[in-house]
Amino acid sequence: MLVIGSLGVTLILQGLIRLFAGTGGQSLYVDDRKEIFRLALPFEGARAPIVVTEPQIYLFVITIVAVVALHLFLNRSRLGKAMRAMSDNPELAQASGINTNTIVAVTWVIAGLWPLLLEHCSPSMSPSSPT
Repeated sequence: MLVIGSLGVTLILQGLIRLFAGTGGQSLYVDDRKEIFRLALPFEGARAPIVVTEPQIYLFVITIVAVVALHLFLNRSRLGKAMRAMSDNPELAQASGINTNTIVAVTWVIAGLWPLLLEHCSPSMSPSSPT
């Protein structure tokens, strides 16, 4: 039943986003053109170089930092260990004295903050109005 409810909420959110943001394409390149890097492959059978843009490099670095930070948080902090215990067995975690409502709330806050972090750390990737 929860899956159907989640699907319904997803469809409502998509509809609201389309209502307010529109359905047209939006450019991720806000101010000017970004650098393009062509990396030659080191082996003989390569036909074309790898093409990487500046925003892709930013996103790659931000993603690596975010994954490492999340890993350290889940494995080293008391709250992260409680989150892992809650994901394995909520009843046992609650019997062990873990406040499951707090863990659920913190999990939703973290899930909501990752997109904001990405937006803040990579302003060159902010969507602009359709052109």
